[in-house]
Amino acid sequence: MNSIAIGWTTVSNKIQAEMLANALVVGKWVACAQISGPITSIYTWKDKIEREEEYRITLKFPLEKRKSLEAYLMQNHPYETPQWSWLELSGSSKDYEKWVIESTT
Repeated sequence: MNSIAIGWTTVSNKIQAEMLANALVVGKWVACAQISGPITSIYTWKDKIEREEEYRITLKFPLEKRKSLEAYLMQNHPYETPQWSWLELSGSSKDYEKWVIESTT
């Protein structure tokens, strides 16, 4: 049984992405944070269609840290309503799972 997850959030620029990713790794909430972008996001916000350039952060973390990670993100994310989506992994190598857990201990 795997006990790790992958999560995603977005921010509006690379500096914000790097600052948030670094804080999450240094704080041991996540084992790895990967920054992708720029990406184009088209969405509805306050009844208006928006189009923004964003950076996606993919986070690898132990499932047991999900609630504290989510609390940290909600308090420290630059967006009013940040994207926070996550999935429990149904499969990964045992060595990778061990690395994720050890890196966040």
